Amino acid sequence: MFHVLPATVRRPLAHAAAVLGATATLMSPALALAVDWPGLAGTEAGRPVSALYPYGFVQFLAESTPFATDLNGLTGAALQPANGQPHATAVEAPVSLSIRRARFGLRGVIPQSQDRISWHLSAEAGHNGVTRDRGVSLLDASATFVAHEALQLRLGQFKLPVMDEVAQPIPMTLPTANVSQVGLLLLEQPIAAGQFAGQAYAFRDLGAQILGRQQRGAWEAAWALMLSQGRFGAADTDRNLDASGRLQLAWLANPAKPHVGDREEVSVFAWHLTGKRQASDGSGLTQRMRQGVGAHVHLGQLRSRVEVVRAEGEIPLGRNPATSSGKLAMSADGSALGVVAMAQWQLLPVWYWTLQYSHLDREPGDKLAARSLRDVVVSTEWRPAPRLRTHLEYTSRFVVTPQGVTADAERIAEAVADLIQLQVSVLF
Repeated sequence: MFHVLPATVRRPLAHAAAVLGATATLMSPALALAVDWPGLAGTEAGRPVSALYPYGFVQFLAESTPFATDLNGLTGAALQPANGQPHATAVEAPVSLSIRRARFGLRGVIPQSQDRISWHLSAEAGHNGVTRDRGVSLLDASATFVAHEALQLRLGQFKLPVMDEVAQPIPMTLPTANVSQVGLLLLEQPIAAGQFAGQAYAFRDLGAQILGRQQRGAWEAAWALMLSQGRFGAADTDRNLDASGRLQLAWLANPAKPHVGDREEVSVFAWHLTGKRQASDGSGLTQRMRQGVGAHVHLGQLRSRVEVVRAEGEIPLGRNPATSSGKLAMSADGSALGVVAMAQWQLLPVWYWTLQYSHLDREPGDKLAARSLRDVVVSTEWRPAPRLRTHLEYTSRFVVTPQGVTADAERIAEAVADLIQLQVSVLF
């Protein structure tokens, strides 16, 4: 039995399909695996120079939690109403179907600029957090001015220079169907009165960035510094700004082709993001900080990556109680520490296997509120054509509680559901 989506979901899905149908014949694919993502994301480096380059994709998602069990045995007065309800991580229908992402964009180089000014526009019309309160959302709107390869200026709305997992073009290059729990520390979502109060920020912000790269033989150094408003999708009137930066050092197996998205490399990188926010609990301004380091290897048929992320301020704690109707909770002055490790093997030209482990320690300094979120993902990907990607994956999810927590907390942790997903991505 397939899940019948409500009208509030069907409307944006139908709209997305109509928009993509009208633009499909204009779009072409772009697959990539590894590169200096901030430097490539908003420029035409490595592409034939074109004044107008349309692109896009649509992702169809089927997901299920067939082994989920309802919450049961909760004795706390505030938790008893949750007995008999599915855990918040469970898919409430036997199978849920959606158009997860439907994105279309335009990019190019300004004519008669000596290829020094490039631009990028993209919009999202799928069913996800970015379009939560609207049918279509503007994602990217940026222009990049290249004075020199080592000195470039980008203005507008675009991705933050942060961890590899979210800095890459997620729908086209992410080796799994989902961003990890660690990567989601970078996904800012406004919350008020325990509910979402607007769209997710899509790992992007509105601001200005200075970036560049230098290459000496097989070695490349790349950097990016950004000042942004700390709010996605609209102008912000307060004076609190975010500052972020990223530094990467890479050894290139083929130094003659540094801009290709599937380049073979060994790289290490570090990044930092900080800014003030109005605390979601109404307590006033709080400092929100995210920082991390990582390493990436892509040689031959093997690709692997490890990233460590530390976070302070505005830490998402999930729903309380842990049902789909529970209130969203945030820790204004909390902390988290996570690591995500991924290995991908290309067994055949069109067949890939991925194993990923993520470990997120949330509120590690609090003996009762501390939780350890651990996910193991086994994914197989089939690429029968350059414009088609299919993911079939199983995510085993665990929540570990510290000693001394209540029996209710242990029962809620034990009810976290494993997830099965089939995702088909069609590129235009």
